[in-house]
Amino acid sequence: MSSWPARVAVLAGAAVLLVGAGRWERQREIDAQVRGMKHVEALVGKLDGPTLSGYRIQKGFYCLTYRRGTNVFALELCTDKEGRVVEAIDRRTDDRHIWSLRFAPVSSTAHLDPAELRRLLKRMVRSS
Repeated sequence: MSSWPARVAVLAGAAVLLVGAGRWERQREIDAQVRGMKHVEALVGKLDGPTLSGYRIQKGFYCLTYRRGTNVFALELCTDKEGRVVEAIDRRTDDRHIWSLRFAPVSSTAHLDPAELRRLLKRMVRSS
């Protein structure tokens, strides 16, 4: 049987490995979510383009929707107040795709201009 200090060392080493693996997996998931959100952003193109079809405002999040064909909610980009993209939805097919960092919004590296977002939201609210 091994000594008490050896057991503690093995447990400490295992804990360090688990923490490292958890951080790696978290970052991998964040990167995957950001890639998906940037993909939707590229599909949307110009934020105030002719396909801008609607908006929704939730506590701390602002979303703009974009039409594709007859689907007025085909694409959606949601940001926080600072313009970080925290969620994107692609509803162009029955198998919709959602990318989200609502669990860690400050981790998003996808950004939109917050002033432009405010301008678009004000315009959308006035016209509704």
